[in-house]
Amino acid sequence: MATGDYNDGDVELSAEELSERLERAERVISRWGELPSSSAKDGNHLPWNDSPEEIAEYFSAVDDLISISDDFHELPTAEESSEELAEMIEKIRQWRPEVTESPQVAELRDRAKNLLKTARDRLKEEFRFILVQNSVSVPLVSETLIEPAHKQEEEEEEEEENYEDESSAEDFKANLVNPQAVPRLLSIANRFHRELGYYLIDNLYVSVRSELHEEWLNSLGIEKIEDVDNTQLTNLDEKMATLTIAFNLLCKVLIPGEFKLAPQIFQRDASYFSCSVMVADGVLTRLMTTVKAVLISRERASIDEPFSIIDFGTSVGSNFTIEVQELFERALSQDLEKFQYEIALSVWKSLSRFQATVQTQTSSADYHARHQRYVMNYLKRLMDYEATISEVIAGFEDEQEEEEEQNSAGRSPLGRRVVAAIALLESDIEEKSKLFYGEGEEGLRYLFFMNSMNYVVGEVEGSDLIAVVGKEWVEKCRQEIALHAESYLRASWSGVLDFLAEDEGKSSAVEEKLKGFNLAFEEVLREQSTFGIEDEQFREKIKKSIAEMLIRAYCSFTAKFGEGVAPKYTTQELEKCLSDLFQGSAALKLEA
Repeated sequence: MATGDYNDGDVELSAEELSERLERAERVISRWGELPSSSAKDGNHLPWNDSPEEIAEYFSAVDDLISISDDFHELPTAEESSEELAEMIEKIRQWRPEVTESPQVAELRDRAKNLLKTARDRLKEEFRFILVQNSVSVPLVSETLIEPAHKQEEEEEEEEENYEDESSAEDFKANLVNPQAVPRLLSIANRFHRELGYYLIDNLYVSVRSELHEEWLNSLGIEKIEDVDNTQLTNLDEKMATLTIAFNLLCKVLIPGEFKLAPQIFQRDASYFSCSVMVADGVLTRLMTTVKAVLISRERASIDEPFSIIDFGTSVGSNFTIEVQELFERALSQDLEKFQYEIALSVWKSLSRFQATVQTQTSSADYHARHQRYVMNYLKRLMDYEATISEVIAGFEDEQEEEEEQNSAGRSPLGRRVVAAIALLESDIEEKSKLFYGEGEEGLRYLFFMNSMNYVVGEVEGSDLIAVVGKEWVEKCRQEIALHAESYLRASWSGVLDFLAEDEGKSSAVEEKLKGFNLAFEEVLREQSTFGIEDEQFREKIKKSIAEMLIRAYCSFTAKFGEGVAPKYTTQELEKCLSDLFQGSAALKLEA
């Protein structure tokens, strides 16, 4: 073969024929040589929708270039080689002159290479454009994806009713990119995998898909965190709720969708698997990093409410299923296990901080009321997560704690701690009642105790706490409240009733007794009207007990000794005065 000829398989082509083929390809490639601006939405792009003939012509030109390039003798030039390699090439050319290229063929080879580079750059930009413009937006909120942990049993019961919604979710997974665009992406990817460099298109795919997921996370307000240990976040519960939504969508939509999308675009097994893993792992890692930053921020802020963390942890356990992990060929199993441990540890620390809060000795009855409300509301919310929290507690209990709790009436780990917290609250109520130690405050001590305990008992009876604490405890507390009610009546009102003792006397003595009664009665009213009891039924019950005792004694006294004496109060007026008791907002008032 002459050095001016080119061998294309079994067909010998002259330099002129080769030049003709290159010129035909060059006319097509050069027509679309200038790359569009990266900011242009519909700039100088190939007419994918308007002219299928031009698209076919462009791909035909690229294929012809690839075919020509495949058959060139790719000997490096002296300028591209080291001195030793250049010397070896020169010896080969002297020994086998038939493999050397004429200047004309070398020029054609360089033209083909340059044209391929132009086509490669164009196709990369087209690939990016098609992938971005045809990617389906991920919904920000989906009710079927963000139910809190304690709602999952209800979801399972309604699973059949929601079958249609779940089917639509499955459809969405398969369409992260408009199906019409997939053949176009496949056509471009195939040419890169044949000749243009599979790693270039693989990297571009991962880059574009990752950028789209970054935009999605940014739209949710999930910022990218570079330094986890030194990042202080705010609105932590709100962030955790958002992260839970994002994680649910990631596991139910994005990860399965990515592993379905890549095989449609890449026919090379290694490419579609590695691309799927890199894209999914990127967004998963960012979410996990943000969660870790939230956990650290919660620790620094000493937050003791674990509920948003539990919702997220439950989402991890229920959504990052074995099936999802198998998509990664279990490459993430160790990282996931560590991540779940960190979540559980955060829940455990939150519970420990709460336990310390319960044990805190408050300095005033008013603060105690707020503290008591907080503790009871916290305990009621814990019961919504009993199974999950019990599992966490069991995982962190040491052997000594387990032995100590073996005889705790078969309660769950959380149940034992709930009972312990309420016992501490009882003890605290007893201690705080002793703050009323001044003259005339003995009755307030009993009133504070029975009002506080009535609130605790009511919260227990009206919630799932009753299943843990037990009806026996409720009955015991009711008996204690009744005993304190009797003590209250004696301490607060026996001094008032003493003035109504039924002993014979002159009218002047009767007047003195009534005067003493009035002063004592008004003093108790003054002391106790400022205090509040929120429970209307309990408040009216106490007032009824006072009225029955006081009004009966007053009526009896005035009926026997009131002749010729004008009492300050009628029985109706006394009843009206008593009706104003316990309507205030002082320390005894406990709001739900």
